[in-house]
Amino acid sequence: MSAGPLAGRVRALRQDALVRSSALLLLSTVEIAAGGFLFWQISARLFSPADIGRTSALITASALIANLALLGMQNSVIRYLREWDDPAGTVNSATTVVAAAAAGGAWLFVLGAGRLAPELTMLREPGAAALFVIFTVALAVSLINDNVFIGLHRSGLVAGRNTVTVLLRLGWPFAVTGLGAFGLFTAYQGAATVALIAYLVVQHRRLGVPVRFRVDRARFAAMWRYSAGNYVATVLLLFPALVMPLVVAHRLDPEHAAYYYIASLVAGVLTFVPQATSRSLFAQAAADPARLRPLLRRVVLLTAAVQVPALAVLVAAGPVVLRLFGAAYATAYPLLVVLLVSAALATIGFLGNALLLIVGRLTVMCLVTAAAAVVSVGGAYLFAGRGLLWVGGSLLAGEIVLGLAYLPLIASISRPVDKETG
Repeated sequence: MSAGPLAGRVRALRQDALVRSSALLLLSTVEIAAGGFLFWQISARLFSPADIGRTSALITASALIANLALLGMQNSVIRYLREWDDPAGTVNSATTVVAAAAAGGAWLFVLGAGRLAPELTMLREPGAAALFVIFTVALAVSLINDNVFIGLHRSGLVAGRNTVTVLLRLGWPFAVTGLGAFGLFTAYQGAATVALIAYLVVQHRRLGVPVRFRVDRARFAAMWRYSAGNYVATVLLLFPALVMPLVVAHRLDPEHAAYYYIASLVAGVLTFVPQATSRSLFAQAAADPARLRPLLRRVVLLTAAVQVPALAVLVAAGPVVLRLFGAAYATAYPLLVVLLVSAALATIGFLGNALLLIVGRLTVMCLVTAAAAVVSVGGAYLFAGRGLLWVGGSLLAGEIVLGLAYLPLIASISRPVDKETG
């Protein structure tokens, strides 16, 4: 192939809004994940597996609460940001509600930690409890504002925020050595909280969207009507992966939770691509629904082109990757293989949920994701005592449920339309 046609294809890809948005979101996710790998490799050498397990439980609890606090507003922000005048009113309404929900959810978790997660004894300290709430609110606000940048087609700014987060995280484990699991949790979440401040300054100065904690009731009512159904489905889709380290720590012990968390961290690499492409598909199709069919076909091809080779590489290199965290973590390789297959199948769930959200079939989306969540979390809770492979197998079973439900939908929408029959 000559340089001319190749250069032309490269230019066409750079100008393609779907590809550009997906690539920037993928870059930002890979960046934060690479920083996470380095963070946990450093931490695994400075802290015991039990401390790593407790830290993973704290991070999981904070992330779960933050995602629950989004209330589906992340999709509403993308949907309405360009439809209403004064985008600041839309952003501030969503941000205020999400921050309040995160604060309430975090305090409830702190109050109930004795029963929900008795291994997290550090949350009984008032200072630790307050920091847990602050970090959880900051994470929720970061998540909602990611979607502001996506909705404004400024995904590159998400990558910029992640750069700040990674740079801050890598130095902090050394500073908190000796402070145990909560010190490590502070290093991990504190970096993201500091980066959020820079994020909000950029949002104000470059995008003209100042942050003010106020709610426009009419806008919130409209966003909630749109968000309610997809909120339930999105929570159910993410719930099994988010809650599993807590389940392992509760049903087994913090050390097993550490092995599970590191294996899931590696396997989670495979979900980066469908997360980025499905979010871009939603943003592009929401702006121009008539393009859904060709956009979906391109998303499926793009996702497969990246994900299939990545799966093969991670299966082959899994033992080496796990040993980077310490020799003891290499024993989690069988679990890693199961989680990698589960993560690959999760692509179907991400794309299926995006499609049902676009076409407005929210009841179906809720029922399917609820069934998958019951299989995954219920199976893990019942069978965790038999070993980590049973936990991974439960996640895999849930993804199979999603796949069987969503594959026919994806196939029917991505199939080219016969021009003679419409």
